[in-house]
Amino acid sequence: MPVSKTAVILRRFIITCVVSVLLLGLGACSKEEQSVALIADSHREITAHSGFAQALVVLANDWRVDYVRNSTTGEMLLDSSGKEMSLMTPGTSEVAGGWIGVRKTENSDSLSIWMKENFSKTPLSITIGLYANGQTDQIHITQYRGKSYKLVKKIVEEVEGSKKFIESTEGCIPITITNPSPDEKFLSISNIFKDVEGTSTFESADYGAFDWIDNEQQVLMMMQLMKDEAVVWHAPVPYAEGTTTTPYITEQGAESSHMLAVRPFGSVDLEGRMTYGERICRYEFTIQNEDTGYVFDVTGYWTQRVPLVSHTIIKRVY
Repeated sequence: MPVSKTAVILRRFIITCVVSVLLLGLGACSKEEQSVALIADSHREITAHSGFAQALVVLANDWRVDYVRNSTTGEMLLDSSGKEMSLMTPGTSEVAGGWIGVRKTENSDSLSIWMKENFSKTPLSITIGLYANGQTDQIHITQYRGKSYKLVKKIVEEVEGSKKFIESTEGCIPITITNPSPDEKFLSISNIFKDVEGTSTFESADYGAFDWIDNEQQVLMMMQLMKDEAVVWHAPVPYAEGTTTTPYITEQGAESSHMLAVRPFGSVDLEGRMTYGERICRYEFTIQNEDTGYVFDVTGYWTQRVPLVSHTIIKRVY
């Protein structure tokens, strides 16, 4: 019995409806799979105002860290070996200097993230990409600079064998002084030492060793310099990266202390030498973010060359 045209149309309509329902179902399943989170919603956005360390539960058995990138520039962060940061198996990956790192635990149930302080005035934005079973998820971190930092612990020790005392003509200028008066006069000879300087150099390879100090803050270092069990120098020195210099004349008030009696209408040719104290100290700081209480340590070396005693040499009197 031939099938009527109406029956054919009805059959095609039913088949189309069934296929549409199946496709919608598959699409819903696919959409549902993609929406499964690998990390809890409360951990997907992290905001910090200091350094931190945090362990997050990963909601998958077989997962990996695909990348760690700067969200602002899109630049992938590189680990200490120069490769893009990632974790396929349990272990650790961190940037050179260790200011950010990630760790996958041995049983693979959690991801540990740590970041040291962000000392820039510009917020730091980081994205960590996770992958598991065809699904991806992301952790977004925004880190701000702390409002203030303070030095809560300071240890300074001389490096054994580094201290020495030397004489040098460095910075000493030969001069001639003349008394045009008919009377004996005391004349200043401080110009011999006007170019003599003390130097102080702070060096550290630690992350943020100097960046925690803001423009309105000054940290002073004080460490007595001893010779034969006597203090020969003790003055505050500003803690700053690199080398700072201090003029000897200003520091010692030498304008008034360096005088020589010169006979009437006489002249004197003079030279000078300086006794310096030199040493290297190792320092260790513990610094605290005053808002959050987060602490970090900084170590480094402080090298000094301190002018201690001036020596005036009379070459000729005429």
